[in-house]
Amino acid sequence: MSAESKILEFLKTSREFEIGRRLYLATPGYNRAFARRLSGMVENTNNRDSLFYELGKLAGLNNRQIQGLLSQKVVEKASQEKKVPRSSPEDILMAQVEALEYFELKDKAKELDLESPSKKKVDLQAAYLKYLKEKAAKGSEEKKSS
Repeated sequence: MSAESKILEFLKTSREFEIGRRLYLATPGYNRAFARRLSGMVENTNNRDSLFYELGKLAGLNNRQIQGLLSQKVVEKASQEKKVPRSSPEDILMAQVEALEYFELKDKAKELDLESPSKKKVDLQAAYLKYLKEKAAKGSEEKKSS
């Protein structure tokens, strides 16, 4: 999926400030001056409008097109559960971990103090999956003992 299509999908479906911030910083060609300002921004109407405008510029949209997208209602994104095969709990966990973006994995690894050989997405996914499996195993052992 190209950066432009990710931005368009974001503007049509999510519009969450933090997700937009991460998307902006992950998109090649972003404005570094705005990125510095963005890092200190808190969510409010003016900051959301600025973020949406800058994201639209990255996607090659003009101001009129951006305002047209933003004037439309947010479309509900198809739930991830429909895409996840219901074969086994391990497959479901793996699909959930694979659906996470790099920045989300990085935040979770830091928050949970996970150890991984590197900061690559694949290694962070493996470390987080291992953590989730261990957590699930502990949960099932506690249920058996009670």
